[in-house]
Amino acid sequence: CTAILHLLLLQNKDPLIMDQPEDNLDNAFIADRIVTELRSEKINRQFLFATHNANIPVFGDAEWIGILESSENQAFMAEENQGAIDVSAVRDKTANILEGGKTAFNQRKEKYGF
Repeated sequence: CTAILHLLLLQNKDPLIMDQPEDNLDNAFIADRIVTELRSEKINRQFLFATHNANIPVFGDAEWIGILESSENQAFMAEENQGAIDVSAVRDKTANILEGGKTAFNQRKEKYGF
C-alpha cells in the first residue's frame, strides 16, 4: 500500500481519487511523507480522498472539505457541511469526526505533554 500510494502521488497530472489512503499506514508516515507530497503536488493536480485521518485534510491544507452524513439508510452532504477548514461549522464537524471532538483532542494533548 505504501509503495503504491507513493507512486500514485508522483509524476502524474491526472486527478487522484482514493478511499481511505491511510489504511495500513502509520500517522508518522502520513504526516511526514504523504502530506508533504500532497501539499507540493496540489498545485498541479486535484486530489479527492475519503479519509478518517486528520493529518490528510488538516496538514494537507485541504481547500475543500465535505462531511458525509446519513439518515434512514441514505447518505447526503448538506451545504453547511462543505467548505474550507476556516468555516466554523466545517472545522467543528471535522474536529468532531476526525479528532473525536475538542475534549478528546485536548486530552490527547495533555497525555502527550504538548
